[in-house]
Amino acid sequence: MAADIMLRRLVANKAREEGLATRKDILDRLKLAEERALYEIYMEQAESKAVSESQVEAIARDEYKAFPEKFTKPEEVRARHILFRACGSDRTASRALAESVLEKLRNGESFEELAQKYSDDPGSGKRGGDLGMKPKGTMVPEFEAVAFAMKKPGELSGIVETNFGLHIIRFEERQAPVLRPFDEVKEALMESVRTRMRGEVRKKIADPLRDPATIKIDADAVRRAVSK
Repeated sequence: MAADIMLRRLVANKAREEGLATRKDILDRLKLAEERALYEIYMEQAESKAVSESQVEAIARDEYKAFPEKFTKPEEVRARHILFRACGSDRTASRALAESVLEKLRNGESFEELAQKYSDDPGSGKRGGDLGMKPKGTMVPEFEAVAFAMKKPGELSGIVETNFGLHIIRFEERQAPVLRPFDEVKEALMESVRTRMRGEVRKKIADPLRDPATIKIDADAVRRAVSK
């Protein structure tokens, strides 16, 4: 950072020595840069005076209490599956294999071992078909409808068809919706409130100054500055 500042300063000095700082088009650009910097400094100081961290946290806590649904983790289910992709155009063979594996499961054979052996989902297959915890909206609709309808750990589905192929699903567990602690969402929520409050401060300053009758623009200077 310090090296960058020094380099900019040295190059700026060279620009002055070569007379760039006295050219009309460069002066226009310098004026715009100065106004932009002063604008930001003024707004930042106004924000600093008007927006306190205690206010931000108080508003954040009020919003957390008023809209708990925004901060609630949705219901999730954990399931295992065995996937049978269609063998080319021969869906009959895939279904026959799926039905035979389903029969093995109903006869008490290990879901995990059969998933490792037969599943065409390489990721979950290595984990015995385990898909981990999943909220609604993260699975294909046909699969999700069955997974969320199941109730008892160890419960088996029939054969479920999706655009990925045929699935056998085993229900593992369900987690009810849970309100996340304030401390868990505090930082992001306060940043949202802080940004909104800063925007309101800037708007309060800017709106009275936007009256066309009070604004005079040197269009030629702006055109010269932005064209360089």
